[in-house]
Amino acid sequence: MALSNSQYDNLMHTYEKRRSDNEYRLRRRYEEAYSAIPKLREIDDAISSLSVERGRQLLDGDGSALSSLKSDIQKLLSKNLNNVLASENFSTFSLDYYSPGHIDPKTGRSSRDAIAAALKACHDFVDNFASGSDNLLLYGDIGVGKTFLSHCIAKELLEKSYSVIYFSASRLFEFLAKDIFGKKDPSKEDARSHIYNCDLLIVDDLGSELPNTFTVSQFFMVLNERILRRKPMIMSTNLTLEKIKGLYSERIFSRISSSFTMLRLTGDDIRIQKKLLSLGGTNDGTP
Repeated sequence: MALSNSQYDNLMHTYEKRRSDNEYRLRRRYEEAYSAIPKLREIDDAISSLSVERGRQLLDGDGSALSSLKSDIQKLLSKNLNNVLASENFSTFSLDYYSPGHIDPKTGRSSRDAIAAALKACHDFVDNFASGSDNLLLYGDIGVGKTFLSHCIAKELLEKSYSVIYFSASRLFEFLAKDIFGKKDPSKEDARSHIYNCDLLIVDDLGSELPNTFTVSQFFMVLNERILRRKPMIMSTNLTLEKIKGLYSERIFSRISSSFTMLRLTGDDIRIQKKLLSLGGTNDGTP
């Protein structure tokens, strides 16, 4: 049955609203990333400039322009990763931003006690990796060091020559969608196998993607495959356990609760604290 004009208008209005909301969320995520890692904006600007330059070369008949662009972008991304891990590692992690007076009403623990326990768990994760580490779920308040701790672990394991793949949740599901629906290149190894078989998979900011039937099914597949293959994962999220359960299904929550060590972190946003300090405040260890 054909759509009426009003049904069509309502459908398009809903579509445009979702598209606008997604664009706003994406811009906000970029600004948060640029604020946390100022070098990232320089990297993105450099990639944009390179793309325009190589595009002109391609139009001028330079057949090597595309492969040259890919190589240059990879170098820029590798440089960015090295910059991030040089500043975000165990040696630069500080407990000073976590207050012993900030009590989590759900656990009764202070933010200082919670982060101290999480820090020990992350050190243990690295120390026991060769013999088999548990999966980790870092969850809780925004800006309290969940991604930072993931970077700490990644740096230690990369220096020990383990393979580590890092994705934001939104980029992971975008990658999986392209693997399923994109044009296949039979000369290349199945890209999905790297997700399943790398020594450590880190999925950051779970919940930043738009959960739907596809993402939920793919999330379960990645979780299940890595658990069956005894390949560790680290996930971080601002979602509560209740929201994880509601968004991703009972089956997924069951896998997480039975196979992950769950570390709840609380406190005030460290990025805001640092900004206040840069404006002339004082740091007495109390967020």
